[in-house]
Amino acid sequence: MKTKIPFAVALIISVLILNPLWADESIISGHTDFLSFQNEINPDISDLRIFPNPVRNFKFKVTSEKEIKSIQVSNILGQPTEVELQERSGKYFDVVMKEKKQGIYLIIVFFEDNSKEVKRIIVNQE
Repeated sequence: MKTKIPFAVALIISVLILNPLWADESIISGHTDFLSFQNEINPDISDLRIFPNPVRNFKFKVTSEKEIKSIQVSNILGQPTEVELQERSGKYFDVVMKEKKQGIYLIIVFFEDNSKEVKRIIVNQE
């Protein structure tokens, strides 16, 4: 006896299986290089850390070995999300999300050397 899987369930399963592709920079910039290979291509990539992940209370920290020029946050669809940035130093920021919605977000960090890095976070309420 064959069981049919509803389209929505199949879509969710395919998204979960392809989940690492969501961290692909091509979502934001149209490039085809995967971030997972970017360290091999560009050894100057920063030691970027975003924590805690999953994010609680819509607040997280961004640190790097390289000087950070700016930080952008977008939802998984690429739509910008308003945030408040509190710079502690050029390499350390506190980020407060003004839009209080749970979900998966992309953090795009632009560095002073004109490079950028994209990380994925999960935002939970408390």
